[in-house]
Amino acid sequence: MEKPYSDKNLIGKEYPIITYQVKKEMLIAFAKATKQADPIYYNEKAAKENGHPTIIAPPTFLTVIAMQQDKPYEYLDSIDIPLGRVLHAAQKYSYYHPLYLGDQIRMKNKIEDIYERKNGEIVFIDFRSIYINQSKVRVAESVSTLAIR
Repeated sequence: MEKPYSDKNLIGKEYPIITYQVKKEMLIAFAKATKQADPIYYNEKAAKENGHPTIIAPPTFLTVIAMQQDKPYEYLDSIDIPLGRVLHAAQKYSYYHPLYLGDQIRMKNKIEDIYERKNGEIVFIDFRSIYINQSKVRVAESVSTLAIR
Protein backbone atom coordinates (compact mmCIF):
# COMPACT_ATOMS: atom_id res chain seq x y z
CA MET A 1 0.00 0.00 0.00
CA GLU A 2 1.34 3.45 -0.98
CA LYS A 3 2.10 5.68 2.02
CA PRO A 4 2.60 9.26 0.79
CA TYR A 5 3.57 10.34 4.33
CA SER A 6 6.63 8.06 4.21
CA ASP A 7 8.20 10.13 1.42
CA LYS A 8 11.59 11.36 2.68
CA ASN A 9 11.13 14.49 0.54
CA LEU A 10 8.73 15.68 3.26
CA ILE A 11 11.67 16.11 5.65
CA GLY A 12 12.07 19.85 6.20
CA LYS A 13 8.42 20.63 5.41
CA GLU A 14 7.42 23.67 7.46
CA TYR A 15 3.96 24.50 8.71
CA PRO A 16 2.35 27.90 9.26
CA ILE A 17 3.38 29.60 12.49
CA ILE A 18 0.85 29.32 15.30
CA THR A 19 0.49 32.29 17.64
CA TYR A 20 -0.95 31.81 21.11
CA GLN A 21 -1.61 34.18 24.02
CA VAL A 22 -1.06 32.40 27.35
CA LYS A 23 -4.26 32.83 29.38
CA LYS A 24 -4.82 32.36 33.09
CA GLU A 25 -7.80 30.00 32.76
CA MET A 26 -5.80 27.66 30.47
CA LEU A 27 -2.77 27.69 32.79
CA ILE A 28 -4.88 26.88 35.82
CA ALA A 29 -6.93 24.22 34.02
CA PHE A 30 -3.73 22.56 32.78
CA ALA A 31 -2.11 22.76 36.22
CA LYS A 32 -5.16 21.10 37.78
CA ALA A 33 -5.36 18.45 35.05
CA THR A 34 -1.69 17.56 35.57
CA LYS A 35 -2.08 17.68 39.36
CA GLN A 36 0.52 20.39 40.00
CA ALA A 37 0.87 21.01 43.74
CA ASP A 38 3.11 24.10 43.68
CA PRO A 39 1.09 27.35 44.03
CA ILE A 40 3.36 29.12 41.48
CA TYR A 41 1.14 27.48 38.83
CA TYR A 42 -2.07 28.98 40.28
CA ASN A 43 -1.35 32.06 42.33
CA GLU A 44 0.39 35.27 41.21
CA LYS A 45 1.48 36.19 44.73
CA ALA A 46 3.10 32.78 45.26
CA ALA A 47 4.79 33.00 41.87
CA LYS A 48 6.21 36.46 42.67
CA GLU A 49 7.38 35.30 46.10
CA ASN A 50 9.35 32.61 44.26
CA GLY A 51 11.05 35.03 41.87
CA HIS A 52 8.65 34.92 38.91
CA PRO A 53 6.93 37.97 37.43
CA THR A 54 3.57 36.15 37.35
CA ILE A 55 2.04 32.66 37.18
CA ILE A 56 4.38 30.21 35.45
CA ALA A 57 3.23 27.54 32.99
CA PRO A 58 3.47 23.93 34.18
CA PRO A 59 5.79 21.49 32.39
CA THR A 60 4.41 20.28 29.05
CA PHE A 61 1.88 23.15 28.85
CA LEU A 62 3.28 23.81 25.38
CA THR A 63 1.21 20.89 24.08
CA VAL A 64 -1.84 23.13 24.52
CA ILE A 65 -0.62 25.60 21.89
CA ALA A 66 -0.91 23.31 18.87
CA MET A 67 -4.37 22.22 19.95
CA GLN A 68 -5.72 25.79 20.11
CA GLN A 69 -5.99 26.29 16.36
CA ASP A 70 -9.17 25.83 14.32
CA LYS A 71 -7.94 22.61 12.69
CA PRO A 72 -5.41 21.07 15.09
CA TYR A 73 -4.82 18.00 12.90
CA GLU A 74 -4.45 19.83 9.61
CA TYR A 75 -0.69 19.15 9.69
CA LEU A 76 -1.53 15.42 9.43
CA ASP A 77 -4.19 15.91 6.77
CA SER A 78 -1.74 17.93 4.67
CA ILE A 79 0.45 14.84 4.22
CA ASP A 80 -2.38 12.29 3.99
CA ILE A 81 -1.94 10.69 7.41
CA PRO A 82 -5.15 8.94 8.50
CA LEU A 83 -5.76 10.06 12.09
CA GLY A 84 -7.11 6.63 13.07
CA ARG A 85 -3.72 5.07 12.35
CA VAL A 86 -1.64 7.50 14.43
CA LEU A 87 -0.01 6.67 17.75
CA HIS A 88 1.86 9.25 19.79
CA ALA A 89 5.17 7.45 20.25
CA ALA A 90 7.32 10.02 22.08
CA GLN A 91 7.60 13.62 23.20
CA LYS A 92 10.83 15.37 24.22
CA TYR A 93 11.14 18.93 25.49
CA SER A 94 14.14 21.21 25.88
CA TYR A 95 13.33 24.23 28.03
CA TYR A 96 15.33 27.46 27.79
CA HIS A 97 13.17 30.11 29.47
CA PRO A 98 10.03 29.99 31.63
CA LEU A 99 6.65 30.46 30.00
CA TYR A 100 4.42 32.93 31.83
CA LEU A 101 0.85 34.14 31.98
CA GLY A 102 0.39 36.79 29.28
CA ASP A 103 3.21 35.59 27.04
CA GLN A 104 2.55 35.72 23.31
CA ILE A 105 4.08 32.52 21.92
CA ARG A 106 4.91 31.78 18.30
CA MET A 107 5.21 28.08 17.53
CA LYS A 108 7.09 27.07 14.40
CA ASN A 109 6.73 23.42 13.39
CA LYS A 110 8.47 21.27 10.77
CA ILE A 111 9.07 17.65 9.86
CA GLU A 112 12.53 16.74 11.10
CA ASP A 113 12.76 13.06 10.18
CA ILE A 114 10.84 10.16 8.65
CA TYR A 115 11.88 6.55 9.13
CA GLU A 116 10.36 3.08 9.03
CA ARG A 117 10.45 0.01 11.25
CA LYS A 118 9.18 -3.57 10.85
CA ASN A 119 9.86 -3.64 7.10
CA GLY A 120 7.81 -0.49 6.50
CA GLU A 121 4.79 -1.59 8.54
CA ILE A 122 5.26 1.37 10.87
CA VAL A 123 6.33 4.84 9.71
CA PHE A 124 7.73 7.24 12.32
CA ILE A 125 7.64 10.99 11.79
CA ASP A 126 9.48 13.44 14.04
CA PHE A 127 7.96 16.93 14.21
CA ARG A 128 10.21 19.64 15.71
CA SER A 129 8.53 22.68 17.24
CA ILE A 130 10.28 25.87 18.32
CA TYR A 131 8.52 28.21 20.76
CA ILE A 132 9.49 31.91 20.86
CA ASN A 133 7.94 34.55 23.11
CA GLN A 134 7.01 38.17 22.41
CA SER A 135 10.55 39.30 23.30
CA LYS A 136 11.99 36.95 20.64
CA VAL A 137 13.35 34.68 23.38
CA ARG A 138 13.41 30.97 22.57
CA VAL A 139 11.32 29.47 25.36
CA ALA A 140 11.58 25.82 24.34
CA GLU A 141 11.85 23.20 21.62
CA SER A 142 10.05 19.92 21.37
CA VAL A 143 10.22 16.84 19.21
CA SER A 144 7.00 14.89 18.87
CA THR A 145 7.28 11.43 17.34
CA LEU A 146 4.23 9.90 15.72
CA ALA A 147 3.99 6.26 14.68
CA ILE A 148 1.67 5.52 11.77
CA ARG A 149 0.63 1.89 11.43
